[in-house]
Amino acid sequence: MELNQYVTDAIRTESRIEAVKVNKETLIAVLKAYVAVGNLLDDLKKNIFYNKQVDSYKWAQQKNTIQNQLGDIMSNIDGLRVDTMTFDPRLFHAIVGIATESTELVEAILTSIDNEVDIDHVNVKEELGDLNWYQAIAVDASEADWDDILSTNIEKLRKRYPEKFTSEHAINRNLEAERKILEGDKPNVRETDR
Repeated sequence: MELNQYVTDAIRTESRIEAVKVNKETLIAVLKAYVAVGNLLDDLKKNIFYNKQVDSYKWAQQKNTIQNQLGDIMSNIDGLRVDTMTFDPRLFHAIVGIATESTELVEAILTSIDNEVDIDHVNVKEELGDLNWYQAIAVDASEADWDDILSTNIEKLRKRYPEKFTSEHAINRNLEAERKILEGDKPNVRETDR
C-alpha cells in the first residue's frame, strides 16, 4: 500500500474532538514519568547496541523523577479538575497513541522474557499496524508528507553515519548538523555519500 493512501484511509476511522480536556497536573505528571522511564529504556538500548556505559547519576535522577511524579499522580487521582489544553487534539491523540502502542510492543517483549516464551509475532504485527495508524494521523495533522519524512530521515542518518553504522557515531552525534537537515537544509546527495 502506498503511504499517502494509507494516511487517507486511516483518517477515515479517526475519532476527532474539539479540544483535549484533562487535569493538567495529572497529565504533566504522567508525561514526566513516561519520559523518565523511556529515558531509562533508551539508556539500556544504547548500552546493548552501542556499548555506551549506563550513567548511574542519570539513572538516579530518572528514578527520583518517576517517584515524584507517581506521588503527584496519586494525589490528583480523586476529584480530577478538567482543564482545556491548547494543544492540537489530533496531534495529541496521535502522539499519545504512538506512546501507548509502543508500550504495548514493550509489553510483548516483557511477556516473552518474563515467561520465557517466544514473542507473539501476530501481536507484534497488530501493534505495528496500530502504531502506523497513529503515525498516519500525525502526518495528516502536521500537514506533512511521508516521502518528505522518510527521505529527511535517511538524510539525517547519512549525516550521522557517513559510511555505515558505528557505535562511536551513534553515541557522538552532531545534533546541530542533523537539526539543519530536519529544518530543510538537505545536503547534496553526493556530499553525504562521500
